[in-house]
Amino acid sequence: MVYCLSVESVNLEVVVVGAGAAGVAGSVSAARKGLIVALVEKSGVFGGMATAAHVGTVCGLYPRGVKDSELAGEFANELVERLQKKQGRKEVRTFAEQLFYIPYQSAYFENTCDELLAESKVEVFLHSTCCEVFVDSREIKSIKVLVLNEKAEIRANGCLL
Repeated sequence: MVYCLSVESVNLEVVVVGAGAAGVAGSVSAARKGLIVALVEKSGVFGGMATAAHVGTVCGLYPRGVKDSELAGEFANELVERLQKKQGRKEVRTFAEQLFYIPYQSAYFENTCDELLAESKVEVFLHSTCCEVFVDSREIKSIKVLVLNEKAEIRANGCLL
């Protein structure tokens, strides 16, 4: 699908560049707060290195040495619950009795990100690159994005650097 945006027709409140785990979390969280969000990703997959490099584990969600604590946050908890449900197992593994991690299959991670973005109505631009940012007095006026070889300008009024 080729997206072609015009400045007049698109008015966004948040633009996130990069659909890695943090970009997906930021996009979904902003959209759930009622903001109009676009996510720009240079590859064709969600999850960044978690999916593209087939990492296979989520680390850093638990404090070191404390397995039975709360996860790192509400979004992380939801992501892990969905991943575990898709995989049919609830598993937390241990390395050296101090580091706790959650194993996953890359396809499930990508699919979970896709579902979260769709449910939150985030406007997604895959195979797209942010090539220019227009700033006036530390305020982002617009962002130029190359979307499948067509230039598009995204207006994101009121964003601050």
